Amino acid sequence: MHTEQLFSNKDSTFWENINKLLKIADTGINSISIKETKEDDFGFPESMSDERKRKILEENRFQVETKHNLYDNGNIIGEVKLELEKESSGTNRLLAVGGLILEALSDGTTFVLDELERSLHPHLTRIIIEMFNDPRTNPNNAQLIFATHDISILSSEFFRRDQIWFAEKDEKGNSSFYSLGDLKGVRKDVPFHKYYMKGLFGGIPNVNFYDFDFNIKKYE
Repeated sequence: MHTEQLFSNKDSTFWENINKLLKIADTGINSISIKETKEDDFGFPESMSDERKRKILEENRFQVETKHNLYDNGNIIGEVKLELEKESSGTNRLLAVGGLILEALSDGTTFVLDELERSLHPHLTRIIIEMFNDPRTNPNNAQLIFATHDISILSSEFFRRDQIWFAEKDEKGNSSFYSLGDLKGVRKDVPFHKYYMKGLFGGIPNVNFYDFDFNIKKYE
């Protein structure tokens, strides 16, 4: 979710949920705040052209700050604000997709995402999946469709066999798609991720370690 989309959302429940998501995800963030910047916030020198000022204002239209607890000898003595750019890539990623996830859950829509696990801790990836699987957090039957390389979530704990799809590329580079439910004789109690790594389900790169016959030497 872009910063402008976050800024335009005035729903108090949405912001309550965003802050709650960031907090329970163990980011250390109590809340976030967004404000639209003004020219006076930058203190531009008088010699700077109006065009240059306009460009800087456009590129930095919104200021996002996070609030963390401030400690002294283990006791909370206040809060400290940080610019979002100083947060980890995982926190930025969670904020970017978190708003879209919450909107999908609220509206009962389909959310499509490439590489769900990117920059996120594996435990948090599982939590997001469970948010869509649990009717308590997904009362409107929102749907999550995502691509992933994280085989640790390839499990009947999270998905039915017909919900797991593989992409198989042939020698010409053409891709075909099929579900685990299309494969005969696969019981739901088998370790899907182990079977997949053995190549029993297909959909794995045709790579052989012994093909990596490089001339390894110190380059000039």
